[in-house]
Parts: sequence; C-alpha cells; structure tokens
Amino acid sequence: ELAAKGFLDPLAPPEAPKVARDPKLEAAIRADREDAGVYAVYADWLQQHGNPLGELIVLAQQKPKTFANRLDVLGLPTAKLATYGWRHGMWQWLKLDNDIDWMDPAFDVTKLARNVFAQTACAALEELRIGVLRWDFNYQDVPTVIAEAGKHAWAAGLQRLHLGDTHSVDLAHHQIGAVGKPISKAFPGLRWLKVHSGEAGWRGAGETFSLNGLALPELQELIVETCSLSKQRLAAILAAKLPKLERLTLWFG
Repeated sequence: ELAAKGFLDPLAPPEAPKVARDPKLEAAIRADREDAGVYAVYADWLQQHGNPLGELIVLAQQKPKTFANRLDVLGLPTAKLATYGWRHGMWQWLKLDNDIDWMDPAFDVTKLARNVFAQTACAALEELRIGVLRWDFNYQDVPTVIAEAGKHAWAAGLQRLHLGDTHSVDLAHHQIGAVGKPISKAFPGLRWLKVHSGEAGWRGAGETFSLNGLALPELQELIVETCSLSKQRLAAILAAKLPKLERLTLWFG
C-alpha cells in the first residue's frame, strides 16, 4: 500500500548502478586473482571512465582504513541481505542471506540477485554462499539465484559454491531445490561444492532437493550434508560426472 503511494523501502535491494566496465580486464583479473597489479590496471581504467570502484581499488591497496568508509558510493544492499569479503578492492566471496525477514513471501529474490551480481566488484568472485532467502520457497529461490549468476561472465570461473550456508535452522525444514543441472550450467569451473539441504516432502510441492544431472569437470571436493539421503539421491550423486573428484563427504543421517 505504501509502495503504491511512492514510498521506498530502505531495506529493499538497491538498483545496481550502471557504470562503465571492461570485460577483457575483468577476465585478466580472474585469470590471476592474487596479482594486485592487474587490479591496479583495472582501477586506472575504471577511474578514467567514471566508475567509483576504481578509486576504491586504489584505496583498498594503499589506504585500507579509508577504503572501509567509502563503500557507500557503490550502492550496495544492506548487510542483512548480502555480506562479502574483499581482495584488492573486489569481492573474493559473497553471501546472500535474507536476514531482514525470510518469512516474507513477497521478498524479491530475483531483484536482489540481479542487482548484486551486476556489481563490478563481483567480477573476480571466487566463492558464492547462499543461505535462507524465503523460508517456504527457498527450494525455488536457490535455483533462481543460480540462474541469475549464470548470466554473468564471472560465473564460469567461480571456484567454490556453498548452498545452504546456515546453521540456525532445522535441516529437515531447509531445502535448496533441484540444483544439479543449474549448478553444472552456471558454474562449470567449480572445484569445491557444499550442499546443505533436507527435503520437506510433506509440502507436496514436488522435488525440493536433487543433484540430478550434476556434471562438473573440474570439481575436486563434494560435500553433501542432508538428513534425506534417499536411494534416488544417492544414485544421482554416484551418477554425477566428476572426473577430477578427490574427496567426497556424505551424511547418511
């Protein structure tokens, strides 16, 4: 009702600013995420083209105390929706978790994912973590977020993914959905994958946890934490195409 009158929700995900970016320089950073010099080159380009992240990259490397006080220029969502760790002025890891009200069925998960993933700081992302977004619809929301991530060039080079990054809820009531094929499509370069999910079959809402179709050519470690490891789910894990897998952890509880 208030929104119809023109009021804005201060906790809603902000729109990602439309700024200049260079895909080739971002790809160079992903090729060597530890090389501070590559970030510095991009910082120079960004400053020349009016992208505020350019100045922040410089501050992160030269004046880290000042850097923390200037993040407001990026228009980032509240820490109750997204948290992140920085490396050389760009995100090393990112976590999405609706700590405002995960019981709100009207919360716009797609908008949050779209605006956060479009941030220039996301271009060198190494690890993505997803917690609870909407309690009753998380099994739908997690695949939605994965699909949104897959629209960006950085997704192909993501190395670590943690679905169900929460320990504050009953595992039997937490679901991440049918994620096998979406993960394989969006993040083919994954080396580490952890999924934490129950099934909540009593909802009658169809499949609420599945790894069917999982195929990750670079994956080295897979961790499956669940209280719902049915024969079908175990068969899907055994059928997964993971030629470089070195370590597998399964919960049978």
